[in-house]
Amino acid sequence: PLDRSMFLESLLTAPNGQFRDIKLNTFDQSKFDFYYGRKVASQRYFYELEQVMAGALNYCFHTGKHQLAFTSHELELLLNSYMGKPNMIP
Repeated sequence: PLDRSMFLESLLTAPNGQFRDIKLNTFDQSKFDFYYGRKVASQRYFYELEQVMAGALNYCFHTGKHQLAFTSHELELLLNSYMGKPNMIP
């Protein structure tokens, strides 16, 4: 379950890695330099997660356009079908 929770966390995390520091740019005093730590797997494969989210948003638009509705139980089943399979998420 902890590995699967990283999926949801990674969707809410910047793809750059963990934020470490910010400093004024030495050459251009109107800009800042951002420093990040090492990336975890979900950040290295963020492009795949972006595709998952794009598909989810397209599906939301589709269901809204065709006035489809889901119960909370049905949504839980959809989420579990992806989160329960070990190779569905990088």
